[in-house]
Amino acid sequence: GALSYWAGGDYESWWGSIYATHFLIEARKAGFDVNANTIKRLLQYMKARLQKREMETWYYNENQQREIVARESIYSLYVLALAGEADITTMNYYKANSKQMSNDSKYLLAAAYGLSGQATTAREFLPKEFGNEKSNNATGGNFYSYIRDLAVALNAMLDIDPTNAQV
Repeated sequence: GALSYWAGGDYESWWGSIYATHFLIEARKAGFDVNANTIKRLLQYMKARLQKREMETWYYNENQQREIVARESIYSLYVLALAGEADITTMNYYKANSKQMSNDSKYLLAAAYGLSGQATTAREFLPKEFGNEKSNNATGGNFYSYIRDLAVALNAMLDIDPTNAQV
């Protein structure tokens, strides 16, 4: 159910698999013919990874670091909600542990709530501002950077609150 970056690759890319699933769901919404079994298998992969409740070391503001919820976990929750398969239990777990999340992940979790029909929770959880933590650039994993993080937050807001002043 996972994808590799390169044809014949012998390793899975969690972020790449989620990103591809997101793209396929958006393509299907736009009317393109997308293999339902492919999406199903990718969603199953995400659900299995979510069970691990993984953490990552985040490097930010040039010389700082801390352990946070793996960004792939929250992106998975967002894509599952986008696919109509929201995992509310896991979303609630991470909402209760939001101090362990990066800024962009908070926006994605808010969007996951909005996409799953919980508009009030989405509005309440959506950060009032992005904050001053700036990711260092990462060249692997989930490829975080300050610009990428802002783009993720913007995409999330456009899903649930396109008139928000932050947009």
